[in-house]
Amino acid sequence: MCIRDRSVSEDFHVSYSVTEALEEDPDYSAYTMEYLDNLVKALGMYGVEIPEEEKQRVKQLLLKLHLYNKRGFEERVSRKVNDGDIGRYTQRSIAHIISHVQLMSSPEYEAAIAELREIMNKYSGSTWDVQ
Repeated sequence: MCIRDRSVSEDFHVSYSVTEALEEDPDYSAYTMEYLDNLVKALGMYGVEIPEEEKQRVKQLLLKLHLYNKRGFEERVSRKVNDGDIGRYTQRSIAHIISHVQLMSSPEYEAAIAELREIMNKYSGSTWDVQ
C-alpha cells in the first residue's frame, strides 16, 4: 500500500527570512524577476501603463513592498492566538486592516508607497487616493 502526501493548502508562504537567503540562488532570482515583471504587467489591468524607462524603479518599489508585506504577514501570524469562528471573510478583513496598521508604522514602507502612488498617478491619468 502506497500512501502519498498531498498538500491541501491553496496558498503557500515562503518565510521572509528564507526569501532573503534564497535571493542568492539564481533560480529563485529568476523567479523573483518574472514575478516582478508580472506585477508591473498587472498594473496595466488597472490602467497604469509603466513606460520602459520607469520599469526598473517600479520593480524595486514593488519588491520592497512585497518583502514588507511578507514580514508583516509573519509578524501578524505569530501574534494570532486562535482561529475563532468569525468566518473567512471577516478573518481576511481584519488581517488586511492589521497589516495596514503594522505597515504604516514604517517610514520606509510609507515612502515606498508614496513614490509608487506618484508613479501610478503619472501613468494612469488619475489619482490613486481614496476620495
